[in-house]
Amino acid sequence: MLFKSFGTKAVFDELRHLFPEARIQRFDTDNAKSERFEQHYNAVKRGEVDILVGTQLLAKGLDLPNLSTLGIVLADSSLYLPDFSATERTYQLLTQVLGRVGRGHRQGHIIVQTYHTDNPVLQAAISGDWETFYQTELTERQKFHFPPFVHLLKLSCRRATAKSAEQAAQKLKDTLLQAVADIEINGPAPSFHEKLQGKYQYQLVVKSTNRTKLIEVITRLPASGWTYDIDPVNLL
Repeated sequence: MLFKSFGTKAVFDELRHLFPEARIQRFDTDNAKSERFEQHYNAVKRGEVDILVGTQLLAKGLDLPNLSTLGIVLADSSLYLPDFSATERTYQLLTQVLGRVGRGHRQGHIIVQTYHTDNPVLQAAISGDWETFYQTELTERQKFHFPPFVHLLKLSCRRATAKSAEQAAQKLKDTLLQAVADIEINGPAPSFHEKLQGKYQYQLVVKSTNRTKLIEVITRLPASGWTYDIDPVNLL
């Protein structure tokens, strides 16, 4: 199964069709250096652009006093990432984006498009209810053994075939569970980026309430073919 979505260029093209007289500008990582947002910030701030289209880079602490209407497309998409920090990062990003509106002398309007209008993360971000989100997130992380209740160690191996990568990961998992006490190991599973530089990647996620145990795991890794990330900010 492949998850596909429309990008900023498709949104830009549709807006040009809907609002032919508007001055529209698109900003994302595909922009050439001369077209990046920092090169046009003053013009945007003066109101020389009617509609901005962009990725999350437009949410990063910008002061846009003329911004009166904000639209967020597919606000729930980042919730589907297979990572324990997905809800936290979604809440954080939405809060940043929503903070761009209402900074000037005009009333702001926000339109949030989502397939899950009753999602508690989205509801908490839109209403600014950070305490409910915080308590809910802590409960979930404690239930499924994620930080701050445990320490994490991500182990990754890369092999010529998916089968050999999975077998190597399973072999290491069995060895570690016998050699190191008080650890939990999830996996083996394909990495989020399953294929890199022509090779297949599999990973193990080691959990423990005692960080020293993770250090011991690192000392027992094979001499080659494995990489590790202790206290990872995400598991992607």
